[in-house]
Amino acid sequence: MTEWKPVEGIAKDYWKPEKPGDERQGKMLRCEPGEYKGRATTQYVIQTDKGEMYTPNHAVLNGKLIQVKAGQFVKIVYLGTAEKTKKGKAAAELYDVFVSDQTDLETPPQDNTIGDLAGKILQTLKQAPAGMQDGAFWDTVTTIVGNMSGSIKIVDKLKAEGKITQEHGTWRAT
Repeated sequence: MTEWKPVEGIAKDYWKPEKPGDERQGKMLRCEPGEYKGRATTQYVIQTDKGEMYTPNHAVLNGKLIQVKAGQFVKIVYLGTAEKTKKGKAAAELYDVFVSDQTDLETPPQDNTIGDLAGKILQTLKQAPAGMQDGAFWDTVTTIVGNMSGSIKIVDKLKAEGKITQEHGTWRAT
């Protein structure tokens, strides 16, 4: 009888956006050749605050990412699916891509402490007694903090301290 042993490997973190407005940002590391259903593909790898992330292999996205140099910081925003234009062809997945000359997306602005930024976020939420929906909340927080990585850290801190809650896509001050 044949004995089977598991093969260990590195699981790749593929980003699959779920809804328009989903975004990821990080440092462009490299471009790798790949294969999907027997066809050659190009896979871009970005270093995020959670590790290496592989981008979706979508033509519109790849057409923009080819212009990003290794080492540049990039933000990718999923816009949704285009209306079908050709019978038998899949509708295109649409993206906006932005680059930054910033050298560290994890560093909050120097003129604000984390406590100051957390206070501004909390004050903004208190001004919205009915709460804020996910999209508006993250847009506001990112505007206050200046970058997504710092925003996530401060929001996690406020949640851990029990100062804000999120339920069914609505954020509230407690």
